[in-house]
Amino acid sequence: MIQTSEGNCHAGSAGLRLLVVDDHRDSADSLALLLGLWGHRPRVAYDGRTALQIAREDPPDAILLDLGLPGRDGCGLADDLRRQDGWAGAPLIAVTGFGDRVHRDRALAAGFDHFLVKPVEPDTLRDLLGSLLELRLLACRMDRLAERHAELAREAEGLVAEARHQVRELRERMSGSDTAAN
Repeated sequence: MIQTSEGNCHAGSAGLRLLVVDDHRDSADSLALLLGLWGHRPRVAYDGRTALQIAREDPPDAILLDLGLPGRDGCGLADDLRRQDGWAGAPLIAVTGFGDRVHRDRALAAGFDHFLVKPVEPDTLRDLLGSLLELRLLACRMDRLAERHAELAREAEGLVAEARHQVRELRERMSGSDTAAN
């Protein structure tokens, strides 16, 4: 689920707000550079604590997270993120050098939505992010429609209340004219 807070539902098809988390600075920075060239707005964190802080303060649309972080690894960090408000269903993408079945299963159990093995195939990543962008834009449209629906429901309530009021007045006038005629 793509977050759709007002800050993330901006006009047009602006790129995704992404967080790249990798303790290898060159890997993180080069991935962020590539993402920026594709029109996304990446931020970088080199450790889990910084990643959590960024995710809380400026929630990204998705996080690309290395599994092999020192200390609290990527699976533990994914678990921490899943417990944050608003992140229960947000996209987490494992970007790792561990391509075996054990790591893939562990990542999926930790709540990752996607699993990419380094070196990541650029077309695969671009297609995945394109799909996420489409989902975010669709979610934003749905939010706007829901807001419009709520506005229309309030307007309809007002019209129904006004119609009831007019019916009551009409009944009172009619019963008053019936009484005067007798």
